[in-house]
Amino acid sequence: MKVVADSIGPLGEIATEQLLIRLTTDMEGNVRALVRGEIDIQGAPELHRALARVLDGTHGCLVVNLAEVSFCDCSAPNVLLKLNARARRARGRLILEAPSTQVTRLLSLTRSRNIFTIRVVTGH
Repeated sequence: MKVVADSIGPLGEIATEQLLIRLTTDMEGNVRALVRGEIDIQGAPELHRALARVLDGTHGCLVVNLAEVSFCDCSAPNVLLKLNARARRARGRLILEAPSTQVTRLLSLTRSRNIFTIRVVTGH
């Protein structure tokens, strides 16, 4: 894992060969993670480590934007389910924002879509 910027506590940008995770905060103080690239058996552990670290450092809401996920395999729902459980244990929330077609399809196929809070973003 190559950390590109990590100067604001757990916030910054994490880049691997297949995945970019950009961490910011919004006006309400929630942590936002923009995930870009591929979530597969190689990228999923990095995604889990990065977002678990964020969840451990916050008691609020983690919003994970998945609009730019170009590919995902069965490891993606597995990681998201683990993160969702971790957020609940910490009395926080995990929100999946604008999941790509690939993510939405896999969540539906695994019948895990209804477990998550999903925020659909319309227009920009």
